[in-house]
Amino acid sequence: MALLRTPSGDGYYLNLHNTLADKDEFDEKNPASTCILGTNGSGKTMLMTFLENMQQKYRRADSFSPDARTKRLTTVYLD
Repeated sequence: MALLRTPSGDGYYLNLHNTLADKDEFDEKNPASTCILGTNGSGKTMLMTFLENMQQKYRRADSFSPDARTKRLTTVYLD
């Protein structure tokens, strides 16, 4: 989903799906459940907005599996 910088300056590939590192699992339906917890003012809403923004790169119909019934990015979060 995104390439983030670690405190040591290395790259961290953010992926919300439970996938194997060296396997192409594009057509597989892996779970992507995510829970974000924190105190007031800790940046939960900012993080959710960032994640939704990063997901917009997958709004193209050709980024979905050919067998997908609906080829539309849908997100829901409760704030």
